Amino acid sequence: MKTRTPYLLTILLMVSLLLNSCKAKPSSNNPDSNPSISPSIAEKTDEVDDLFYDPSSFRQDRSASGVLVDTGQSIYYLLSNYIYYGEKGNPAFTILCGRPECKHNNEDCNAYIPSFSFSIFNDEIFYYQIAFGDGSHTIELWKMQLNGSQHEKVKDVFEKPEGQLLINGYFHEGYFYYPDLNVDLISTGYSESGIYRIALDKDSPLEKIIDMDDLPPFSENVIGQLTFADSMLYFTGTKTEGVLELWQYNVQTHRFNKILDNWTYWGHLITADTIYHYQPHDGFYELNVKDGSMSKVLDMNLDEDYGAYFSEDYILLIELKFTYEATPPTVYVYSRDYTLLNEFKLQSDDFTMTLPALMAITDEYIYFVETFMTQGNQQISYAIPVDTLSGDDVPIYQVNTYR
Repeated sequence: MKTRTPYLLTILLMVSLLLNSCKAKPSSNNPDSNPSISPSIAEKTDEVDDLFYDPSSFRQDRSASGVLVDTGQSIYYLLSNYIYYGEKGNPAFTILCGRPECKHNNEDCNAYIPSFSFSIFNDEIFYYQIAFGDGSHTIELWKMQLNGSQHEKVKDVFEKPEGQLLINGYFHEGYFYYPDLNVDLISTGYSESGIYRIALDKDSPLEKIIDMDDLPPFSENVIGQLTFADSMLYFTGTKTEGVLELWQYNVQTHRFNKILDNWTYWGHLITADTIYHYQPHDGFYELNVKDGSMSKVLDMNLDEDYGAYFSEDYILLIELKFTYEATPPTVYVYSRDYTLLNEFKLQSDDFTMTLPALMAITDEYIYFVETFMTQGNQQISYAIPVDTLSGDDVPIYQVNTYR
């Protein structure tokens, strides 16, 4: 029996990209039985695009960070503290527990992790949890096997006074990175001492890689949206009210600099050479990482609010609906060279979707949850096959989740 320590619920800052009610066409691809658990990780091949294949971070930047992991062969996602697993080519998920007597409703289930974040490294699942003590709590690093078995504590990360809490982090190339955000739950005051990382082994100590004293003060003293591209760590900070700055830190040279003064969460893709960025009611921009030059590549002065999402072959521009309306949201589909390929409405005559929100883009499917809630509590309910985006009929499949 595994021992689990209670943890305190936290709310992550994330963009709630809510879409209007819509209907879709059911699919014969929906399975009728519980798929078997046979986790695997794809080897890199010529068919796997270099831009998106990263065996250490597993496309975390294309989903709610730490909630869904796409290994190229299998997909894992976190729902209400339980990890679910799906095979490539099958838009269905089963709980990551093979114990026949388990009811999957408590902390003894193999799929249970008391965490909002996880990743995969060297064929093992890593996550963190919070152990509460007398007047303080300890952030602990844990790991488990790909089939959900053998939960094992790796080491303590650090201890903090009671009322101060780790908010979020990012797994990358054998490390867990996180901002040391000290949250005083009583006074709601904020102070931040820097960005840290710790190796996913038993012995390596905690490292402080960025000191907040070396950065200009952010108005809200909050570091957010940790993202990696090769050896570059990107993070955001609020300089003035409502204005985000994008910063870059090189983990090899230990140098950092500001990339953009006016950053938004409305849609972007960060790669080693180029940052693709959508500005609402304006258009698409590309920024050259090496020389800092930025150019506007497509003007999109749309009246409504849209969010942009990137895959290997497509850019999706989805109208954002925050309330129930009779008119379904519009979706524009562009190629990666910004050629308009398709325009359609998210609707059908067969079943109704209740305010779905895009969760992640994988090689085969675009996954939607019904609503954005706290991190780790989004159930994948719908999927659109990526290879149908430029066709006349764009189906939406219902996704089954088995316990």
